[in-house]
Order: sequence, then structure tokens, then C-alpha cells
Amino acid sequence: MAAAAFRANRFEEAEGLYTEALEAAESGQQKAAALNSRAQCRLKLKNFEGAREDASTARALEPENPKAWYRLGSALSALGRLAEAQEAYEEAQRQRPEDSDVRSALLSVLRRRNEREGRYDWLQVYQKYFETGPLAVAAAKGKSKCNERSEESEETECFQERLIATLGVEPYVGPVRLGYSEERGRGLFVTEDVPKGRLLLCAKALVTGLNEDLPKLLRQQCVGGLLDLVRSLSRGTPESERKMPATSVVQLADPQELLETDESADELTLEEARDILYHNQFSLPLVNPNAAPLEVGNDTERSGLWLLPVFVNHSCLPNVQRIIVLDCLFLRAGRDLKCGDELFDSYVETLQPFWHRRDSLEGYGFHCSCERCIFEEAVYGGHKEDLEKLFDQAADAVRSRADGAALAEQTEAVATAVDIFMDQRLAIALQGGGLPETFKVPKLPLSAQRMAMLRGGFERPNDAEEEMYFQQQDVLQALLLGSVANVLRGYALSLRGLNRFVEAASAGKRSLDAIDEVLPCSELSAIVANDMLSNKLLAFHLDYKQAAKKEMQSALQRSHWAYGGGAVVWRHFSDKLFAPSVLDGGAATWQKLQMDDPKLVDGRGYQAAPVEAAAVSKEKPGFEDLLRKRAAKQRTKVDSEKVMEPKQTPSVSPHTPEREVVATQPPSSAAGGASCEVSASTEEGVPMVTCRVTLPGLTSAEANLEVSEMELRVTSLRSDVPHCVRATLPFSVDPSSSEAKWSKRQQCLTVRLQGQKSRNLKLETP
Repeated sequence: MAAAAFRANRFEEAEGLYTEALEAAESGQQKAAALNSRAQCRLKLKNFEGAREDASTARALEPENPKAWYRLGSALSALGRLAEAQEAYEEAQRQRPEDSDVRSALLSVLRRRNEREGRYDWLQVYQKYFETGPLAVAAAKGKSKCNERSEESEETECFQERLIATLGVEPYVGPVRLGYSEERGRGLFVTEDVPKGRLLLCAKALVTGLNEDLPKLLRQQCVGGLLDLVRSLSRGTPESERKMPATSVVQLADPQELLETDESADELTLEEARDILYHNQFSLPLVNPNAAPLEVGNDTERSGLWLLPVFVNHSCLPNVQRIIVLDCLFLRAGRDLKCGDELFDSYVETLQPFWHRRDSLEGYGFHCSCERCIFEEAVYGGHKEDLEKLFDQAADAVRSRADGAALAEQTEAVATAVDIFMDQRLAIALQGGGLPETFKVPKLPLSAQRMAMLRGGFERPNDAEEEMYFQQQDVLQALLLGSVANVLRGYALSLRGLNRFVEAASAGKRSLDAIDEVLPCSELSAIVANDMLSNKLLAFHLDYKQAAKKEMQSALQRSHWAYGGGAVVWRHFSDKLFAPSVLDGGAATWQKLQMDDPKLVDGRGYQAAPVEAAAVSKEKPGFEDLLRKRAAKQRTKVDSEKVMEPKQTPSVSPHTPEREVVATQPPSSAAGGASCEVSASTEEGVPMVTCRVTLPGLTSAEANLEVSEMELRVTSLRSDVPHCVRATLPFSVDPSSSEAKWSKRQQCLTVRLQGQKSRNLKLETP
């Protein structure tokens, strides 16, 4: 009868019947059998402590009974006593090694123990991350149309249908503590030195769901002590930031452990719930897994409440990176942190000027005066209208729906104007003095013109001191450009749309520098780095070993800092963007990076597992094969043109300590009136080649540049202006070192290349 009741899912009835069987049992074997069966009933009824007691007694009666050890392991696992559960499962496996259920349960406990130490299966985690895309939103919307019911039980059931799925991993709290500062009130602080990219915590949500349901869901969850805790969260006033919660950070990371079933006369009102959520909820991500590169945005219809991350205070220079996967929020260090540093997140869109950020923060009840806001206000605060005009021009360019070349020209004009504006305002502010001392300010600031020449590679620093001042000022410039990084990225994307991949990579680098200063180790940083890698690969025919070596390393590092998981996770996010051979090359590159940089670790000092190179299928031509064929056709076409080879008639220029010009080639003519001038030099002992290609009648978006180890080629993309230039280089160069600059006024492309370091190059003047 008891077994029949259990099979019919009448677990309470079965528990009572097994209790009667236990009382009637005469032998130890009979008692153990009844205890094991009752333990199974109690597991189903979620009476885990009772199940543990029954299984423990059954184990004592029959130590060689694998069922008793298995039931004990299940009860201990449910109670969170994972080390003891592992021992019980291991004993059950020893007694019954062929049992797949025991083996699966043991693996589950081992996984959970790893997760509690911050060691997650990141590939499995981010497979769930893609489930936050448009299809999940559509499913949630469909479920939200369920009929409203008056009875509370039916209403609760309706809400349960609309809850966001759980990730099913253990929470983790790393070197983090709750603390208090006089300036900001409560906050989270690190308890040891932390390198950027390290996982700080994984918190589970108290509630997640559609925004329209969230207040009611929160109200249902908040009873007993949890009600007091939720009421103590920030309400946007200084008073609400003073009281420290009595709950530990571990309990805050897993609020389900704080849920109580006791009825209470007091309850959270809907008005209170809405107010608390307004100041503390996080929007869920909206991921488009079919985009290449990946597209991530904020879901305007779904949110959640996490009790531990809400104690992270705001700064317009955040030092943490937040990723939400279903009901779990992962927080990583965005910068290298020192013991005692406070953690800061950004509550608003960060890539905008300080006055827009301050307007957005008014709803949170404070006026932001972080070091970035003070710095920006001191540099360009009096020129708000000038910067707003540039933003309007950028928006007008997008709305104009111009063709590719016209759009690139318009976005280039805005990006150049923005860069010049920030350069000039910074130079004036540095010369005037009085800037915050938070940032490293050069003692002898350089003029905007001098900065532009040095940054473009047209001139070299006079000495080591000027080099240091240039680097300091360039960092400050990148910080200012963080407010207009979206404009810079728009220009890079317009160039990519015209297949101007080398220039797109160069423009993307400027955008990435700005993003790294404002949002380091962020998803956006990883996405832009992948963009740059893609552009270089397209420009140099998938040569990731040489031409795109730096970009490959950059993409892997930034992916790891943002997501963890090394090359395995990078491959998962990039499989629609890169060819199989490039993805395989990422694994080898990552292994070398780990050997060179011990900081590239994950979790609590555990290195991300290396990925084995996958075999590349040769059954059908892939993207890389098609690209190679296209490159071969282009070479055949170029070779058929009447291109005059540059004459090898070098000449000598005066020697200087920093830059020695060793050999030059006079301009060589090419089809359509174009010309190319090649000069060789040594700069601080490094062989360099500079090529100046004049292309009359073309814009920066109408020519294609190709560089190999011994040759440079520039081909017009316009049939009516058929320029075609080919120049033989004086020695072997590193294609990945190419830096290209376009002069609109002179209609000239300047390309600088560095000699191969692996070869013993010696330039001689005949």
C-alpha cells in the first residue's frame, strides 16, 4: 500500500504508511528498508532534515546498503552540506559503481562545490545567456496575457508562468564585504588585491519577471525578516543609505535561503514595492545571438531585484562589470583593485556627456560629483552647445540615409570634429591649470596640433620626457572621448560597411581606447575588440598569425575580462563571426597569453581550461576559402594593370638620434595619375617604411589597401577612377603593424610599417 501511494504521488500518505511499517519492523534489515523508503517520501515533501535523519539511521543499521548512502547524500545535498553529500555519494558509488543515478548525483555535487568557490562551467552558463533574446521576450509576452483571476492562489499561479527561468547554479561571494563610507553611505568593498577580470560574486535574484508583474511578485515574496530587509533598501534618500543590514553577504547573495513561510500581519504595499524597485531593480539583458558581432541591449520590459549587488554605489567611472544570465548576476572587477577599494557601478548610460548623466541620475536622488564629472566639467563644461551641435550632426548623418560613401564622409567629419574639439579643450584646460589631481596631468602639456602629429605618427617625441607627457595627455583625451565613443564607433562601422577594413580597424582602435577608459572590461569593449579583429582579418585574408596578431590577443583578453572562460567562451560568442581556422587559432593564442600573463586567471586563481583545436571540415568551401579566392582574383587583376615598379634609388638625409632616414624611393606613377613614394628609416633602432600614396579624385572610402610582407597595393573601388598602385617594399615588414592615415585635402594615404623583428635587418646606403 505504501509503495502504491508513493507511485501515485500521494507522498504524505506514503510517509504515514512507512512510519507504520517502521513501528512494526522486527529486524534491523526491515527497519532500514522502511527508513530508506520514508526518507524518499520526505525528500519529495522537501522535509530534508527528516530525510537526513532517516537515511542516517538506515546507514547505521546497514552500512553496506548503497540506497541508504544515496538517500543520505540527496538529503545533505538539498540542505547545502555539499562536502558531506559528496562523501555519502562516493560511498554509494563504491558499493554500486554501475549506478548511473549515483554517478550523476555525485557529479552534480562536485559541480556545485566548484561553483561555490567561483569556478563555473562558463560555456554552459553562456549557452543560457543566449536564451535572453527576442524569442524569450515573445514567450514572456504571450504568457503575460493570462486572464486576471480574483483568487490569490490562482493569481500566484499566473505569475509563476511569467517568472524568468533559473540558471540553476550555486551563488558565490568572493573577496567582498559590506561597509560604510561617510560620503556615500553603505557600499561593497574588496578585502584583498584583485586583478581586473576576476569574478567577485554571483548573486541569485529575489524576483525576476515582466515589469508589470514585479511589484506584485515582490510583495508576495516579502514576509518575516525578508520584509524588513527589503524595506531597508535604498529609497533615493541619504537616510535610507545609513542603516547597515544585519544579514551576511552570503545570505544576501542567495535570498531564497531567507524566505519564510510563517504568516505575518504586516506586508509590503504595492506603492512601497514600486518605490523600492525603482531605486534598486536591474534591467535584464536583451541578447541577439544571431548577430555577428553580438548585439546586447537592455530589456525595457523585464527586470529583477538582487539583494547583494544593490549595495554597489554609483560612479561615472565604474570599476566593476555586470553580466546577468537569467536569474543570476555575475559581478567582475573592471579594473585592478587594491584591498579596501570600494566597488562602483554606473546607474545610467555612461557614454554620454556629464550633464546628460546628471539629468538621468536626478531620479535616484543625488547629484553626481565623481572625479570624471568634475574633470569633464572643468574641460568643456562651458561649451555645452558646441558639443551638442556635433551630436546633432551625427544624428542627422544617420537619419539622412545617405549611401555608404556619403555616410562615411559625414561620420568621418563629425568624428574628426569631435576629436579636435576634445584635443583643443583639453590643451587649453591643461595650460590654464586647476584640473583635479585625481588623474595624472602632464607637467608640460602639449598643444592640440602637436598631439595630433604625434598620435598620427607623422612626428616622433623629442625625448623620453615628452613621450611620457604625450602618453599622459592621450589617456586624458581618451577619457574625454568616452562621452562621444558612440560617435567614433559609428564612424568605424560606416567604414566597415564600405569594406575599408584597415581604416575601420584604425577608427575602431580610437573608439576602443575611449571605451577602455570609461567602461573597462565591459561587454562593449569585448565586442569592439572583436570588430577590430574582424576588420584586420578581412583586410589581410585571415592572417591572424601575423597581420592580426595584436587584434587577436586584444579580443581574447577583453572577452576573458568581460565574461571569463578564456578562448572557450570567446569561441562560443564568436562562432558566427570568424572562420573555423581563426577560431582554432584563438585557442593556441590564448594558451600563449596565459603563459605570458599570470593574471589571466578565472575565479579564485584557477586558470580557464584550454580548449583543444577542433578539426576543420574540408567538405565544402567556407568563408576563408571564398575570401582567398577573391584575393587571388584581385591579385590577378592588379598584375594585369600597367603599373610601373618603383625605382631603387635611395638617398641619404641628415642623421638625428631619434629618427634616421636611411633610404627613399622617388614617387612612382601608376594607372589613373596616382603615385606612390616609399621611404625607409630607422627609429630607435627599428626599421620602418613609410608609403605616401596619392589618389586624385578619390575619398577615404573609395580605395582598398592591401599589405603583404614585401608589397603594398592600393586599388580604387570606383570604375570611373581606375587607380591601381603597387609598390615593392625595401625589406620585409610586419603587416600587422600597419598604420594608415588619410589626408582629405591632399587626397593622400600615408601608411607606416615596421620591419620584421624576427629578421636581422640592416639598412645600408649605397
